[in-house]
Amino acid sequence: MAREEIKTETVADHPESSTGTLASIICKPWDQVDRPQKMMAADEIARRIGFPSEYIPRWFDGYHKDVEARLTSMIVPSKFRLSSVLLAGPVGTGKTSMLCAMFKGWFLNLCNQRDVEKRADTIGTVGNFISGTARAAIFMSFNDYINMVMAEIDPEKDSPGVCTEDLRNIPLLIFDNLLDPVPSPFQLSRLDYLMSCRYEERLPTWMTTNCEQAVLGNWPGFERSYDRFKDKNWCRYFELTGASRRSKT
Repeated sequence: MAREEIKTETVADHPESSTGTLASIICKPWDQVDRPQKMMAADEIARRIGFPSEYIPRWFDGYHKDVEARLTSMIVPSKFRLSSVLLAGPVGTGKTSMLCAMFKGWFLNLCNQRDVEKRADTIGTVGNFISGTARAAIFMSFNDYINMVMAEIDPEKDSPGVCTEDLRNIPLLIFDNLLDPVPSPFQLSRLDYLMSCRYEERLPTWMTTNCEQAVLGNWPGFERSYDRFKDKNWCRYFELTGASRRSKT
């Protein structure tokens, strides 16, 4: 199946609740928007860029206080030139939930910053998220990435609707479950190309992985990408520990 073009969305595609449309909420001076409407706007934006519905209601909950504090410090208005982030740890330790909370916090800060000052180094704009003129962020599971890579060389395969060039240039890329499923050498080479492009352009890339640091560092074919992750001028690495939180729900 041939790759479909990215569908740009407008607010007309997403009728909102009686509290007001997303556009009407965001276009208000931010200090006139009440907390429930702010939360609704952040949840809706997270849904639009691709976060699975199970993560959208999540916010930082104090389970990993030190990591949460450092992630929060990375999205304050004075630091809008975002860093890349790699969260590693066992399944169920809250990695994807933390990235969703981080994204929503960044979006809310971006809305607040709009009222204070328009900065040239701020990636994306609020309008990118609601006008349909451009995408400012994409969330993608690694499994969907593998499907995308295979669809680029085999038109008969299903595609998630984006291509490598889309991911290469998107202002913020959020990758979930890096290296799961296990990629082939060809798929790894495409991943290395993507990471190399984003590294050279210093484009923020937020990732989760179930692999430990030692495994990442010794993964055949992943060495160059891993070496880029160690550059603290581009990426921040955090390793989460503990038992799966899903078994406690």
